[in-house]
Amino acid sequence: MVEGPSIRFYAGVPLRSSDGYNLGTLCVIDTEAHHPTARQLEQLRLIAKLAMHAIDMRYKSLLCAVTGVFTRQPFFRFGEKELDHARQRHQTLSLVNIEIDNLRTINERWGLGGVDQVLRQFSRLCQRHLQEEDLIGRISDKGFSLLLIERDELASMRFSHSLYDAAISMPGMYTNQHYHLQVSVGVTLLDDADQTFDDLYRRAYRALDLAKVAGSIRLAFVQ
Repeated sequence: MVEGPSIRFYAGVPLRSSDGYNLGTLCVIDTEAHHPTARQLEQLRLIAKLAMHAIDMRYKSLLCAVTGVFTRQPFFRFGEKELDHARQRHQTLSLVNIEIDNLRTINERWGLGGVDQVLRQFSRLCQRHLQEEDLIGRISDKGFSLLLIERDELASMRFSHSLYDAAISMPGMYTNQHYHLQVSVGVTLLDDADQTFDDLYRRAYRALDLAKVAGSIRLAFVQ
C-alpha cells in the first residue's frame, strides 16, 4: 500500500457565489508546517475574492441579461450533456418549447420596457414550475425551452398543461385592461433515434408549430 504525502499545513477560504452558494474552497497545502501572518491570510482571502469574481462573470456571460436564464448556446451545450447522462443511466427526458405569441402586440402597446417586464415575469413563472435539476433557456426573442429530467409523457403533459394555464392567467401591468398572455406549447420525449440534443429540440419545435394551429388550447405533443 502506497501512502500519500503527509499534509502538515492547510489554509483555505470558501468560494461563495454572489447568490450565496458555496462552490468550493481555495486552499494552500504543504507537507511542511507554516505559520502564516495576518497579511498572508488576508492575501489568500483577496485571491479567493478575485477568483470568485472571475467565476461569477463567467457564469453571467452564459445568461440572458433580461431574464437571467441560459441563452441558446449554453442551454444547448448543457442539454447535450443531459442527453448523454440520460443515455448512460437509462433515464427519460422531455423537452418543452413555449413561445409568447402576442409579444409584438405587447411591444406596440407598452414598449420595450413592457416587453422586458413580461419576459422577466414569465421566466420566473417557468422557474417556479421547474424542479431543481431541470434546465431553462431563452432560445429566441419570444421563445423558451425547458428540459425536464426524468419526466415521462404523462408527467410532462401535466407539467405543460399546468404551465400553460398559469401563463395565460399570469397577472401583470395589463391585469386591469382585460388582457392576458397568449402562448403556444410544444412537448416531446427523448427517443431512441435521437443522436443529438438538436434532434430532440427540432421535434419539440414541430410540436410547437402544431400547437399554434391547434385551436383554443395551444398545446401539442409530438412523439
